[in-house]
Amino acid sequence: MIRISKRSVGALEAQDRDVERYDEDLKGFGVRVRPSGRKTYFVMMRHRCVMRRFTIGSHGAVTAEAAWLKAKQIISDLAIDKNPTEVQETVRNSVAVRSLGVACCRFRGQALKLTQPSSRTQWG
Repeated sequence: MIRISKRSVGALEAQDRDVERYDEDLKGFGVRVRPSGRKTYFVMMRHRCVMRRFTIGSHGAVTAEAAWLKAKQIISDLAIDKNPTEVQETVRNSVAVRSLGVACCRFRGQALKLTQPSSRTQWG
């Protein structure tokens, strides 16, 4: 167990298999180092009697401090039986997202009508 920070994650070396290191302060929060050297923050917790892994993001794209705060939020959501994955699916299936997809299809159809025939084969 280590204290996950920018310095400690940067010091982790890639090995011939996946290596997981957990934070000593926040139970369930960890970082995984792949053999390729890619480092990913995650939360590993039991939710409804099943072990679940929630990926937060890659080291570099997400800072260690931001990953720690996100992990704390995920752990508190799981404590009140709120599944973060279900929240994401609800947003993804919301009316606004579906209507955006419909608008994009309409725009594409109108744009194809306005283009020259040679361009239609590239777009269509």
